[in-house]
Amino acid sequence: MAAFVTNPIRPAFGVQATDTLGRREFSYLLSSNSEEEEKDIKPTWTYEPYSPATNNANMRRNPNSGPPRRSFSTWTVPKTVSIPEDKLEISFVRSSGSGGQNVNKLSTKVELRFHVMQADWMPREVRERLSTQQSNRINKEGFMTITSQENRTQGMNRKAALDKLKVMVLEAWPRPKIRRQREGISQGEKRRRKEFKKKRSAVKANRKQVKDW
Repeated sequence: MAAFVTNPIRPAFGVQATDTLGRREFSYLLSSNSEEEEKDIKPTWTYEPYSPATNNANMRRNPNSGPPRRSFSTWTVPKTVSIPEDKLEISFVRSSGSGGQNVNKLSTKVELRFHVMQADWMPREVRERLSTQQSNRINKEGFMTITSQENRTQGMNRKAALDKLKVMVLEAWPRPKIRRQREGISQGEKRRRKEFKKKRSAVKANRKQVKDW
């Protein structure tokens, strides 16, 4: 007589398991069925490699905040300036500074001259600002003169004169800020004026002549 199964196990994942199957066989069937289901799954997205944005400022900007901001110029101020000495007129004369009797024997004072507008080793706008800022050092012909006599030797005075010129050029390099002048009075001033007029009108209203009825 054939034996009948009295306690069937509920099917899981489409596999009909019974008491005759062992634990190992049942777990194997579960794992094999899950692998088949994973193979049938197809991704609904495509991989795209990361590419950094060219302008992070525009990416962070709120799209509802209006048009993008105005792009600023790439004008940069250098930390130092290389001055070609072959384009400068350097002469030495007798000094009246420190040095004792040495100043009566040697010419240690340095005079550095060059034409400002013809100095092609710096931008034209820098030359224009330099001629405006150092107008007391420039003669009618457009030559700028820088002197140095603080030291005892020609080499030290020469270096000091070049350092002075570098400082002047770096001061003239930055572009001036364009500041907008406000036209008319501000909104706060208008509000204060209205309040003052209301107070004055209230004070004058009490000065009216009272009629006797």
